[in-house]
This record gives sequence, C-alpha cells and structure tokens, in this order.
Amino acid sequence: MAGAPVILAAFANDSGRFLDSLQQESDAISDALRGKKDGGVIDLEVQQGATIARLFDLIGRYGNDLAVLHYGGHANGSVLDLQAPGGNTEAHGAGLAQLLGSLPGLKLVFLNGCATQGHVEQLLAAGAPAVIATSAPVEDDIALQFAREFYTALADPNASRTIDFAFARAKALVATAKGSAIEVESRGMSVGDGAPPQVGAAKWGLYATKGKEAALAWTLPDHRASNFVIEASAPATATQIATPSGGLIARQAAAVGELDAGFRERMELERKLSGDGTVDERLVREGIINAFPSPIGEKLRILFAGGQMGDLRLRLAVATYDITARFLAFALLAQLWDLFEDKPGAVTLSGPQWQTIEAFNALDEAGSARFDFLDFAIQLTAALTANGAPPYMSQCGGLAAAIAQPDLAAAQSFMNTMRAAIFDQTVDPAKAADLAQQADTHLDNALYVMTFVAGYKLATIKEITINRSRRKEPSFLHRRVVLDRAAAALYKDNTQPLLHFADNESVILLKDLDDVTSYINLSPFVIDRNALSHDAGTNLYFFGWYEGASDVLDYTQISESTDRLQLRSPMPNIIKNGEEIANPLEKSGPAMLKLYQEFRSTVARR
Repeated sequence: MAGAPVILAAFANDSGRFLDSLQQESDAISDALRGKKDGGVIDLEVQQGATIARLFDLIGRYGNDLAVLHYGGHANGSVLDLQAPGGNTEAHGAGLAQLLGSLPGLKLVFLNGCATQGHVEQLLAAGAPAVIATSAPVEDDIALQFAREFYTALADPNASRTIDFAFARAKALVATAKGSAIEVESRGMSVGDGAPPQVGAAKWGLYATKGKEAALAWTLPDHRASNFVIEASAPATATQIATPSGGLIARQAAAVGELDAGFRERMELERKLSGDGTVDERLVREGIINAFPSPIGEKLRILFAGGQMGDLRLRLAVATYDITARFLAFALLAQLWDLFEDKPGAVTLSGPQWQTIEAFNALDEAGSARFDFLDFAIQLTAALTANGAPPYMSQCGGLAAAIAQPDLAAAQSFMNTMRAAIFDQTVDPAKAADLAQQADTHLDNALYVMTFVAGYKLATIKEITINRSRRKEPSFLHRRVVLDRAAAALYKDNTQPLLHFADNESVILLKDLDDVTSYINLSPFVIDRNALSHDAGTNLYFFGWYEGASDVLDYTQISESTDRLQLRSPMPNIIKNGEEIANPLEKSGPAMLKLYQEFRSTVARR
C-alpha cells in the first residue's frame, strides 16, 4: 500500500423496506474507528445512499489502498440493493467481485445484508482474500450489534485485533444476546479445497480463499505509515552486486516503522533535515538493523553490507532466516515451560504438539540442521492458545495463517531445503549464485512476516543487587547488556535500577526495558556466555542439540556458526598461556545443564 489502509463503508436503504438501524450501523462503525482515523493510521470513507456509479468511483479512487469494503443494506445471494434516482437498483455481484478481486491491498469484504452467502464463492474466486456474509435473513438490530462489535474489536488496542479475533468477538456477543437462536460459523469455506459453502448453515460466516488465509491475521496499523522517500545509496560495484534492493529496504522500513517509535522519530527527523523529504538509505538500513534484537540484527548488518552472489551470500541469507525462526520457537517454548510450571497437571497438548516437542528433544547435529523451527513455532503457538495462554509475542497468532500464503510457504520450503543442503555440503557451486538470488527473495518474504520481533527488546541480566535507603522503597540494580544497536555493536554493561527484579544470569525477552514485571526467560535455549563467566560485554549462543549419551548441551554462537560451546558437568579445565586453569564456566555450565534437564522433566508427556 502506498498510503494508509482505507475502510469503505457503503450503505443503501430502501424507502419501501426501510431499515431503521442502518444509520446506527454507520454511526457505530464511525465511532469504533474514529481513534484510528483521527490518528491518521487509516482512512475511513462512509457513503450513505450508495449508488453503483458512486461505489465504483470510490473503489477506483482508493485503489490499492482499499483494505475493507463494508456493505450495509438489502441484498440476496446474487445482488446488492443499491440506490438509484427514483428508487433502487440491483447491483450484480459478479461484476463487483471482479473489480474487488483485482485490488492487491484488499483484506476483507463484509456483506452485512440478508442472505449474502451466494456472493462468497465468486468473490473468493475473483481474488478477495476473505469475506463475511450471511446465509439467511438477519434482523436489523442484530446486524447492527454484530457490525458494531466486529469493528470495535478490530480497533481494540488491548486485544489481538485480527479479523479472525474480531469475528469471534462479534460471534460471542450475538450468542450472548440471542443464545442458540443465532448461529455463527467461524470459518465457512476455503475456495480451492472443493468445499462449497453450505447455505443455511449459519447466519454469519467468515470465509477465506485457500492460499490467502493470512488475511485473517491482518490488523489495523497502530502508527501512521512512514512518510519519507528512501534516497538510494551509490550503485553496487561489479564485485559487490548483492546489496539489498530498495524494495526490501522500503518494505522493512514500513514494517519496522509500525513497531518502533525510535525508528519513526529518527526517520522523521532525517526527512526534515534533508530538505527534500528523502532519507539516505544507509540511515534507513542502520535503523532497521538496530530495531531488531541482536541475534537477528547481527545477521542483517552483514546482509545489508552486500557482497558477491555466491555460496557465502546463500549461507548468510539462510542463516538469517534460520536464526529468526529459532528465536521465535525458543521464546514460545520458554513460555510453554512457564505454563507447565504455573499449572502443573492442567496443561493439555494434542498428539502433533507432543510429537514436535519430542522431535525437538531428540535433535542431534544433523537433526538440528533439518528441524523446521517455523513449524515448531506454529505448533507451540497453538498449544499455548488452546490452554488459555496467548503468546507473549501476540503476533505469533498470525503465523499459521501467514504460512498458508504461497510466497511464505515457498520461502519456508526453500530455506529448509537449503539448510539441509548446506549441512550436507551438497550445494552445487555452479548454482550457488542463482540460489543466493532466490534466497534473498525468499528471505524478504519470510522476514516480512516475522518483522514483529522488532517490537520487542532483548537483554542479558548478569547480576542483581538490592539498593535500599532508610525508610525508602527498595530498588533492584540490574547489571545488564541491552541487546540491540547491532549496527554499531554497542553492547556495553550498564546498571539500571528497577522496581522489580528479573532472573539472574539470563537472557530475557521483554516489551519494555524499564519494566520487568512481564518477560520471558529464554535460558537455556538462548544463553550469554559472558553472563555465565561474568565477563564484560556479550557473547550469545543458541541451543543446538543435546547429546544424551554424554549428557552435553551443544550451542552455536550467533555470529559465527563454527564457534560451538559445550556445557557439561563437570566443565573441563582449559589451557591458557600454556597453563591449565579452572574453566570460567565451572559453576554456571553445570547449572545451565541442570536447568535444561528440568525443562525436559517438566514439559513431558505423562
């Protein structure tokens, strides 16, 4: 989209069959979305007395920015009853479907009229990602209630706010108000799977096109779209042709801009200072890199620096995808472990969820190179949600729908194939340049779906001490390293007084660096060697696998995959300057191994 997403709400009444609540429905949608509209993050167009010509004019005017079309008025399974001079006229759904299906920014068509389900198949077949429609006549006041609750939920700043979520909330409201007299279908069909909608099955249904189910995870933006033009850096030389495209940078800038206030403020300042509304691409790259937690930012820093297309570029793109997917999976796994400890004996997992956890526990070196960590993240998200514990990173709830998109499914398949090929050393050198180019495209698609990790903070907590003066409330001094600013590698220890305390010698994921009342402890899946050895700075490692026979945890350094760390009990002495000395991880290594064993015993099928 070039601008803010547009919600077009069109209404048409009939003097002979007047709908008393139609104006109230219009007002309810305007009230629900007013905050978003006033904040400039969406555009809202409300059209009363919609005619065919006016409706087509508005759709054409907003074009690619049109995200939602809402219709309220009389209808049936093939036409919408729009207004015309001297009366009303029938607008046939087939033509409207062709127009709407051609809009790349469209997410939802909401037909809040009587028995509009007949429009669903042709809308989805034409390319509309998702449709809400009715299978039977609906009462005027119930249609009003359903629409009001849907858009209120879609704009709710304290909820998931996805189309799927908003539909479920509207469904719950109607069920509460009317009981079993009103049936609502949560997912009616998916065009392309051979399952036509069942007329009469439910009064409201939410339908999605096969391959475009990610639209159900779409949310209204929280912030105004970035308003700057990226000024391209100098063109790449013949030996440095693998610089990121302006499209990739612009796409990431838009996504990060919705998540990171600091990024938005800096880009706005640079835009004003430039005098022509542009921002140097190098500054945009730096801002994107610094917005991500350092494990991902470190990879992006090297990726954005460019390099020749070939084997090294391929490995870098694949490693960036891999470390991002692992990061998501480890955060979700740590949260599931917390849930098992908080609710002993009360957590239930499905067979496939247990199988993927057990497959993770059984990983060896080769298995770790082949394990699908993105699918693991999706399974863990489902497990948390089913047990009433939404993911700490709430956007993980949209991964399952996103992965159904052809672009992301292709990216996932390509990256998993390349991970195995790189490990097996079977990449054909003659094809490496072409594979690297493909990897860049697939990484762009995959990373865009996972960019939401840039909205969270990562920190190593090394040591916590209590600070209290006489008759004063205590504070807790956290010696920590904030794991961002990857562009400059500014990973320095600092001491921060906080009102609450976190976990010591741990890597934690949190939403606000100054608030540790809510966080996820990623240890022992992500560890900071310098926290365990009490050295300055940071040295992050990701869990690789567990060697059960020798009782050893194997880790890989995030910046250099050949740098491995093994934790065992006891930790062997090391040779330094020709002398044998105690291992600096003498105590913390066995402690981390014990922590991992506690995870294995706690998150286990009984």
